[in-house]
Order: sequence, then C-alpha cells, then structure tokens
Amino acid sequence: MHWQQMRPISMHLHCSKMTRRRRSNHLFLVCGGVASYKILLKAIAAKEYEAIASKVDRRRVLWKIAALSVDPRPAPAGQLTEREDQHRIHVAQHRVIYQIDERQKRVTVFRMSTVNAKDPPGSRPLQGLTHSDIATRFEHALANADGMVGAHCIHELWMRGEMSINIERALERLWARAAESVPEWLPMRYIEWLPAVYEVALKFRSVERGRSNIYLVLLDYQDRDEHGVYVGMSRYSPAQRFDQHKAGIRAAGSVLKRGLEVLTGPTLHLQYIKRSEASRIEEELARALASAGLLVKGGH
Repeated sequence: MHWQQMRPISMHLHCSKMTRRRRSNHLFLVCGGVASYKILLKAIAAKEYEAIASKVDRRRVLWKIAALSVDPRPAPAGQLTEREDQHRIHVAQHRVIYQIDERQKRVTVFRMSTVNAKDPPGSRPLQGLTHSDIATRFEHALANADGMVGAHCIHELWMRGEMSINIERALERLWARAAESVPEWLPMRYIEWLPAVYEVALKFRSVERGRSNIYLVLLDYQDRDEHGVYVGMSRYSPAQRFDQHKAGIRAAGSVLKRGLEVLTGPTLHLQYIKRSEASRIEEELARALASAGLLVKGGH
C-alpha cells in the first residue's frame, strides 16, 4: 500500500482526521484535531511501517503517532540515553523511535521496529563466555548496530553483578548506536535488584496455555530513594496493560503515579497462560518478591 493512496482515517484520540503528503525524504502527518506539534515520518520509518503485517497493528501504530502531535511525551514513553529529545513508545511488539524539536514544535519519527526476542534473557545464552569475550562481542554489536546481541551482553554482565556505572554506560552506548533493534526486555535504566527478580520469577511455571499474561512494572519511589515493582496479570500484553494504567483505565494508583516502564524479561515465560494459573502465580510471585526484600505492589 502506498502512502499517497491512503485515505484520511477517523481517529479515536485527540485527533479526528489525518491526511498524508510526501515532501523530500519525510512523510508528513497532519492532524485535523488540536495539535501543537507537526509530525514528520522519515522515508525509512514509512517503509518499516508498511512492513507491519497486521492491519490492526498498523492502525494502532498510526493512532499512537498521531497522538504525539498533541502530547509528544505521553506517560508510557521512554527517553533514550542522555538525549532529552529522543524517545520511544511501544505498541504491542512494535517500537516507534522519535525525536522532539521544541524550537520548531516538531516530532520526527525516524525508525520503527518489531522486536522479536527469540532468545529470552532468562536463558542467558552468553553465560559460558568470559568477561573479556562479552566485552569484545558488545563492541562488535555496537559497530553493527545489533541491539539484540548488545542487549544480551549487557544482560549477562548485569546478572553477574557488574558495577552500576558500567551497566549505565553500556545502556547509553547501546541506545545511541542501535536503538531500533534493542529488545523490549532490556530495561532503560539500571535496577540494582533485577538479578533477584529473574531468579525469583524463573521459579514459576505454567504448563497450561491460555490468554492471561503476568507482567511487572518498575515503580519510582524517589522519595524513598529506591525502586519498587508492581505485579499484575491481564489478558492484554504487558505493554498494552501498562498504557491502560497510565491512561487511568482500571488503573492501580501505584502504576498510574509511579510507573516507569514494564519489566518484560523476567516474565516472558509467563505469557499466554491459563487464567487460574495466572491468578495463582500473580499472588505467589508478589509474595516471593516481597520476601526477597523488594518493595512490592499489586499481586491480587
């Protein structure tokens, strides 16, 4: 489908209509509602959008992008590296990476990607490598803009108890060089107790398949100089449910006010499970994390 041939779409967000026109190497999205920012979509991002197989997902991605013209920093958006103008949002397994130009009141979407975590972080595929081997592999990943390999390198060092400053620097470098291919399970910031969460969560299993998902949300308790975690279950994907919390839809107060990001990795193996099993695991996982010394909310 060519963008020039697409008709205006009714929006169920702040924007009521959208039209599209090409200019140079950008694709302009013009919102018919009350908008403060112009949306520009680079040609490569347009191609990546058109490559999304699901029509429903394409429409949802378009809605999310349109909403940026009104609010370019929605609550679920994450800032990449140390650049205040560079952000990402998630729509299911799709990631949209964009920059904000406050002076020009412009949002430029420069990449989209579909994250496919074939090797879950809990499997620790680099566990057998030495520290030196991991460092070398990480540098190669940066050179090749390979976010998946780079993420596994950081994750393995993280699980081994690497110093926080080294993890933070590695995260910054990886987001700067390979943001479009970094898997969703890699957190955007250093969390001291992440290895403990993996250790606890991986003890839980469900053999029966279903439509329920276990998810974790990182909570900001700066007033207590620590992070907390929210444990929940939903028939929606973790990213979708997080968006709902931040939008006030059946929201837990702790996530609405303090939610930072979804911690996808520790519960990747607890997706699409039977509801009764999910309900049990949600409660037991919350208790186990609390017993491990974490500040825990939810779990009911």
